[in-house]
Amino acid sequence: AHHIIQQKNRILSRFGTNWQEIVGRDIAAHAKPVKLEFKRLFIRTTHPAWAEQLKYMEYQLKAKINKYAGEKLVQELVFTNLQPPHL
Repeated sequence: AHHIIQQKNRILSRFGTNWQEIVGRDIAAHAKPVKLEFKRLFIRTTHPAWAEQLKYMEYQLKAKINKYAGEKLVQELVFTNLQPPHL
């Protein structure tokens, strides 16, 4: 289990480092990946309006993220404007 957690943290770190390249500058300025769990990527937004807007783009964002990952790593995006709990 420890190995899986390390792997998820490594993937999340890679997403964070390359986030602007993956999703574009505008989205990256207002939305950050914060947690990867059971093929669900949690994304914190700067404002509820951004969360709403990105829900409409979920299909395209998942395609970009999975293309970058090189596998179907993310099946669902969960948007929140709340701070995530400490992992």
